[in-house]
Amino acid sequence: MNKIPEISKEACIGCGQCTSVCIQKCLVMEEGSPSYTGKGCMGCGHCILICPADAICLKGDTPEDYKSFEKDEFKISPDLLTGFMKTRRSIRFFTDEPVSDEDLAALTEAGRYAPTSQNAQAVRYTIIRSEMDRFSDLIWKGYRIYTDSLKSTDPERYEKLRKRSDAYDKDRKDDRLLFGAKAAILISAKNNIDGGIASAYMELMAHSLGLGALYSGYSIYSIKIMEKEAQWLGIGEYAPVACLLLGHPKVEFKKIPVRNPADIVYR
Repeated sequence: MNKIPEISKEACIGCGQCTSVCIQKCLVMEEGSPSYTGKGCMGCGHCILICPADAICLKGDTPEDYKSFEKDEFKISPDLLTGFMKTRRSIRFFTDEPVSDEDLAALTEAGRYAPTSQNAQAVRYTIIRSEMDRFSDLIWKGYRIYTDSLKSTDPERYEKLRKRSDAYDKDRKDDRLLFGAKAAILISAKNNIDGGIASAYMELMAHSLGLGALYSGYSIYSIKIMEKEAQWLGIGEYAPVACLLLGHPKVEFKKIPVRNPADIVYR
């Protein structure tokens, strides 16, 4: 983030709350009001969000850009949130219904508000919908190269993975890589953790929208293998982190699965 805080001395009431939440210590109180030291700001906006007088903005923004909310307006009970997360499933069976513009916008909005290290917000979203056939060709080509690379080093895994491409060659509808998904979102980032968190936010949003989603690990393998051919995806200087296959689920699961106990270490 390149934005820096701008302070209205006329609006400021001198409460000092902004300086108390500035983890970078780039705001200091001078003569009863905050001043920007000129360095260190990462644009997190915490000073703005806590200011009761609308006296601070990031350069280029206005007070109206920051939406107020009531404390309990979006509150979700722990039980409801836990249940929501437990009922999400990885979907591999999709209907022919397309994924709408509105749903895609909601997904990327969820990713946009995921936390990023140092508020870098260096995450890119490539939405593939009209060019799913081209995307499929790319993924399958990379998958075959990856599979062939295992022939001498891991013949057992090679035989297992080759069954997917053999089935696909016999019947293009037997697609065990993209599963007939109607859209995909490739999440690329400068920091893998940032991209991973954003993709998790988006996958939960897909669940709330009634969409089916699947993390496609083989798509990431293929995109990395086909680096030059994959440049049309607009990855640029970022690294591919996750790929979400999307569509409307053809199946409806009615039970919550059993999971292994959490592996916890207390100190």
